[in-house]
Amino acid sequence: MERQHEIRVETYEDVITHEKEILGRIAARPNGGRLLLMDPSRLLSEVGVFLSERALAEWDHATGGFFSSRGHGGTYDVLAASDPAAARSRIRVRALVSKESAS
Repeated sequence: MERQHEIRVETYEDVITHEKEILGRIAARPNGGRLLLMDPSRLLSEVGVFLSERALAEWDHATGGFFSSRGHGGTYDVLAASDPAAARSRIRVRALVSKESAS
């Protein structure tokens, strides 16, 4: 599998700039939507997105604390190793930022 270049996200504006590419990486990752909900920082790191502390704080603020809900270590690992075809439902992530906050 070809290694993708790292996306460096230094500010919330960078999230908006790179949103489409980041969404593509999440979609390409088996169980990507579910893993994003469980531990967004970990998933983003695993798909090659580097978040600076500033970007993380700004994005967390813009999403009402989404990144504050990190964790679920063992559950995350089990889900990451599971077959997405066996899931009863699929989570599709269509946006990373609120359209109101992006304007």
